[in-house]
Amino acid sequence: KQLNQILKQRMGFKGFVQSDWWATHATSLGKGLDQEMPSTHQATFFSDSSLASQPAQAIDVAVTRILAVVHRMNLTTKKGCTPPACKEMFLRNVTSSRHAALAKTFAQQSIVLLKNKDSVL
Repeated sequence: KQLNQILKQRMGFKGFVQSDWWATHATSLGKGLDQEMPSTHQATFFSDSSLASQPAQAIDVAVTRILAVVHRMNLTTKKGCTPPACKEMFLRNVTSSRHAALAKTFAQQSIVLLKNKDSVL
């Protein structure tokens, strides 16, 4: 209810909801989780077999939300960075007061804390 009705519908959130590493305990597409971070040590709830049991519409909605972000951020045409070809980027000094203020602003505007009350997520 919280993710679909409140975050996405009432608040108009246009991004996608992604689990933290190993934080999901069920295939939660119907509850608003769009992407599960992969795991190598625990069950994977967004596997081919578990997704096969989900309504196609729920999968379509999640995929649409993810691809919409990829499109809005122009990620298909931006030049990527794959180590070790990113040395200059990794060594860049980002410790100025301007960078710190920008990082603080981004953090304040982007943090969402969800409480997994009664294991609804």
